[in-house]
Amino acid sequence: MPQDIADTFTEAQLASLRLALGARSWGRHAVDVRGTVVFWRWRYYYVFLLGRNRRELTRREKQLSLLLQAVFLSALTVYPARLAGAVSGEVGAGNRPVPGFFAGHLELVQTAILGAGFVC
Repeated sequence: MPQDIADTFTEAQLASLRLALGARSWGRHAVDVRGTVVFWRWRYYYVFLLGRNRRELTRREKQLSLLLQAVFLSALTVYPARLAGAVSGEVGAGNRPVPGFFAGHLELVQTAILGAGFVC
């Protein structure tokens, strides 16, 4: 800010500015990636921040968080269990393998991880 403009502020205005700007906490983040990308004539900036949320969540945010946690945990537990059961040929409680589907899926995963020509 130019000095001639800064000199026009009263003490009350300066105190209010300090209060308003000082209340913002620019904390440290576990992941803090910032940069710019040039796309033809334009430059775009990106910011990726990842860290613990320390602010109080609203009721809607809490509900959404619980829903996303439930979906994530279900995917982590149910899908591998069903896949393992279907690959091994176990049939139970609605876990009916589609003939050839999981065998092809397992072969695709083995080829992707171990390379072609690997034989179990």
